[in-house]
This record gives sequence, C-alpha cells and structure tokens, in this order.
Amino acid sequence: MACPGFNLPAVKACPAYATCLDRGGDAAICRRCYAQKGRYKWQNVKLAIDRRWDWWLATPPLTRARELAKAVRSEGSPMYFRAYDSGDVCHSAEDTWLKFVELLPEVKVWIPTRTWCLGEKSAKGLRKMNQHPRLFVRPSALAFGDTPPEIKGLSAGATARLSKEIPVGLADRVCPGQCGECRCCWSKDLTVAYPRK
Repeated sequence: MACPGFNLPAVKACPAYATCLDRGGDAAICRRCYAQKGRYKWQNVKLAIDRRWDWWLATPPLTRARELAKAVRSEGSPMYFRAYDSGDVCHSAEDTWLKFVELLPEVKVWIPTRTWCLGEKSAKGLRKMNQHPRLFVRPSALAFGDTPPEIKGLSAGATARLSKEIPVGLADRVCPGQCGECRCCWSKDLTVAYPRK
C-alpha cells in the first residue's frame, strides 16, 4: 500500500470469516486469504499482529483512537490510511474509527469489510462510519467472481478474481496491483475489482 495502515489477525479478528466460508463455498475469497500466507506467516509479523490484537481487546475504543492517531501523526501527516489489510471490523471499531478521523482531519480512511454479511446489526455500524465524509467503508464480495456487493448506505463494493483476467464490466475500476497515484479505494462511488494475490 502507498499509505500507512492497521491490521489485526486474519481469522481471530474477522467476525465474518465463517460466514464467508459458508456462503462463498469453494470460491470463498477467505479460503485463499492473502493475510494467512507470505509475509504474514513470518514469526515477527505474526507476533506483532497478535500483540496488536491483545492491545485492541484491552483498550477502550476512544483510547485506541487517540493512541493510533498519535502514532500516525508521529510518522508524518499522511493523506490516506487503510484499516484492516488483515482482520476486519470488530469490537467497538465504529467508535474508534470515528474518533480517529476526528483527531486527524487531513486523513481519509479506507475500511474494506465483509462484516456487512452478518446482518443489520453489523450493517448499522458500518453505515454510521460511512456517513463520515472521510471514512470509506467498502463492502467486499464473499466469493471470487461475485459482482461487487451493493449495500445501502455503504461505499461502492469490491470484488476479486481468481485469475489475473478481470472481465470488462465486472467493476468500474480494475486494480493494477500497485497504488501509484491511484486512490480509487478511497471512493464512495467506484466499484473495484482486485486480481487474486
């Protein structure tokens, strides 16, 4: 990513993991989760993500936001931030991210999520976050090849393909695999298709 981000353990911190596997079937994106392979398997990375998870669970939501904002500010003033390149929206995340953007008025936060599939209780909190002009809550497809989900009150959805070839018309934008100058993920209106990692 061409920006700082925040992650949690891929499975432990993903409330939608089992639902994604069930509803996505053999093509479930979570079956081939990039956050369970590659550098995510390195012992030092796993340890750091597990420590972050322990901190997340033990820290009140607004304190989390203040500590995260302080850490981000100490590294400079980014314009863009990605939440959850591993893990997903969980445990009072709504209060944390709403306070985080309040504390960093120059930052736009992209939050990809599959927790929309857990029903109205989950979707209500996601919609509240997405109402903020600098929070982009993008629902992710459950299975490879699915059309990007359209969830009322959330940003435009995203999908992924098992192959590098993404059919024309599947989404408004096809991710080139490198951000460069692209910031489509921080758009409320453009659907995005990602190639398999």
